[in-house]
Amino acid sequence: NALGGLYNSGINTKAGAENYFIVYPNPASNGIFNITLHSSELKSVTISDMEGRAIPFVLKGSILDISLSPAGIYMLKAEDQQGRFILKRIIHISR
Repeated sequence: NALGGLYNSGINTKAGAENYFIVYPNPASNGIFNITLHSSELKSVTISDMEGRAIPFVLKGSILDISLSPAGIYMLKAEDQQGRFILKRIIHISR
């Protein structure tokens, strides 16, 4: 499930990774996502657009809010407390 500590969920998903790290709803019409990370806790999160530019967000517990950003496709990169990295494509659609 891990290759060099990298979990890749949503793009070339390895078996089991989708159960380790879950972001829902995806797509989200309001820019609010719930994050579930099994057997560990988040250490850090970054959000970028498809050109690699950082996107502002608010993370409160398991709630990720990118509602102030325009509708689009973004990459979420997260690191858990065990040093594993996760990549996930998230989609914020207009209401």
